Parts: sequence; C-alpha cells; structure tokens
Amino acid sequence: MGFAAAGALTSTLLAGPDAVWAGEAGGAGPAGPAVGAQSPAGPAAELHARGLQLLQAGQPAQAIPLLKQALALNPKLVEAEYNLGVAYVRTGNTTGAVVAFHGVAVARPDAPEPRVGLALAYRQAGHLEDAIREYRQALQLNPRDFESRLALGELYRRRGQFDEATAALEEAARQNPKEAGPHIQLGLIYAAQGQSDKAIQAFEQAASLRPDDPDAQYNLAVAYGQKTQRMLDQRIAAYERAIHLRPGQSDAHYHLAIVLLQKAHMSPVEERQGLLKKALAQLRLSQEYAPADPRAAPTIRALEPLLAPPPARP
Repeated sequence: MGFAAAGALTSTLLAGPDAVWAGEAGGAGPAGPAVGAQSPAGPAAELHARGLQLLQAGQPAQAIPLLKQALALNPKLVEAEYNLGVAYVRTGNTTGAVVAFHGVAVARPDAPEPRVGLALAYRQAGHLEDAIREYRQALQLNPRDFESRLALGELYRRRGQFDEATAALEEAARQNPKEAGPHIQLGLIYAAQGQSDKAIQAFEQAASLRPDDPDAQYNLAVAYGQKTQRMLDQRIAAYERAIHLRPGQSDAHYHLAIVLLQKAHMSPVEERQGLLKKALAQLRLSQEYAPADPRAAPTIRALEPLLAPPPARP
C-alpha cells in the first residue's frame, strides 16, 4: 500500500486571478514598473485587458490569441508576455510557457514571478532538475515565498535528494507553521527512509492541521500500517529464533502461526497464500508437540479447505 504524494503543491501562479499581472500597461507589476511603458488606452493594452479577463474567467485557450496580438503590437509589454506564459501553463503548452517566462525573466531579472513560472513549466514537462534551478533562483529573489520553498522540497524528495528536501521543508514549516504541506512531504521522506515513528509524527501533525484532507488521513493510516507490518516481521523473526533454539516449544509454534495469519491479512494477494501455508504448518507442529492443547485445532480446520487444491476437472 503506497502513500498519497499530495499536499496541494501548486504555486500561486496557477491559483487564480491573483496569479496574473493585471496592472495597466506601463504600470506596476509584482516586481516594479513594467518594461516598455505605453498609454493604457493603446490597442496593445486593450487586447491585453481582454485577454486578461478571459484568463481570469478560466478560459486560457481563448486568452492566448489576444495576448499574442498584444505582444505583436508591443513586444515590450511584459505583463502580456507573463500572462501568456500563465495561459500556456494552464493549457499544457510547456514549450510556449518556457519561451514566454524566459522573455519576462530577461526583461525583469529582479522579478521572482517569471522564475516561478519557468519552474512550473519545467515541472509540468518533467524536467525536475531545471525546475529545481528556477525555484532556487526565485527563492534568492524572494526568500519568503512559502509555496516555492514547499515545491522545491517536494521536487528534491521526488529526486531522492532527501537531505536537501528535508532542509527546504523544515524551513517551509518554520515559515508557515499552520500549513500541513511541509509535514506531508516530510512524512513521505521519513517513510521512504524506513523511519516509521518520525513518519507517523509528521503525518499526525499534518492531519491535525488539515483534518478534512483525505490524503493527510490516508498517509497517516498507511504509516500506522507500515509500522504494524514491521512489528509483525520482528515478532515473526523472534518466534523463529525461539523455535530454532527449542524446536519442541508448542507455544512458540502456535504464536508464530497467529502472527503469520495477521501478516497474511495485511499482505498483497500474491503473498497471502504462502503465509497461510506457513501458518498451517506451524499450527500442525504446535498440535504435534502438545496434542492435548485445543487451541490449534479450530484454526487448522478453518485453513485446510482454503488451502486444499481445486478438484480436478473431469
């Protein structure tokens, strides 16, 4: 049973109308005055405004032609180029998004937003190393960007760079202690490293911060289950050592069978049959070494029909 690698890891770039640059052409964008100031009443500005309305209304495909026309009239209209990148990301055109956001990054090297846009486009295209580079640059420009730090930690985790991921996610948790996302990602890291207690602690924190999130609850349940599975394996190993040291110990055979049955109930179907056969063998040994002990007989009777070979076809 695997974990749900959720955690609402989407940048504010894709979150809604606030993600776009809505200022008048030549006005102030998120990082200062726009490049290529133009009269707000100009045709490029009017096309940009119409494209922006469509983008904010959730119609990025319809916004793209208007934004491209605005840029054709005024190639320095940085807001239109940025919002074109947003529209491309939302329609899955990662190549177009990279070109648009790169143009904005060149025009506005002090702005973190196009770097975040590039990171999202690269991430969408599966180019995780490039996405990590852009998130790092965005954080150099805006160290307080919680969403980018969370996304950076998640990408490091996906690449197996657990030390870097942990550092980024712990910093994100300090930045926003009321957000569950960093704890979900930290829990996934600890689980991948076999640190079940730390994984459970992280998922419990996430579930307490986001009690209505099904992924947080699911991951917590999986972590509990993995810890239980490991404890069952430890009990099986201990009973097997006891039997090796004292083969005729009826209680050890009986309790080993019970733990094997418990593990069978938690195991995939392809493993279950083998565990049931091992449990049946231990129950028979328990009965052999202590024939007067009635505990094994009912379970043997229940298991034998389940493990009997199917009747031959006539």
